[in-house]
Amino acid sequence: MAQEPQEGKGVLFSNKKTKDSQPDWRGSVMHNGEIIKIAGWTKKSAYGELVSLTVEKPYDPNQQQYPKDVTKKYDSDVPF
Repeated sequence: MAQEPQEGKGVLFSNKKTKDSQPDWRGSVMHNGEIIKIAGWTKKSAYGELVSLTVEKPYDPNQQQYPKDVTKKYDSDVPF
């Protein structure tokens, strides 16, 4: 069973990429009681090598992602 990180701490693992667009690193960090996913790409810059990061909250199936009413509201003047 995976151990949950402590507040303000996390971990990055080397990612086995199948496409160049995928991150070189993947992991997570605990922030304000929530586990945040992290992805990193190793890049070269004028200042040397760096890791560019993106963060996102993990998918929560209980959280509504889209409006419940997704039916289009049509104007009553439309003849069809």
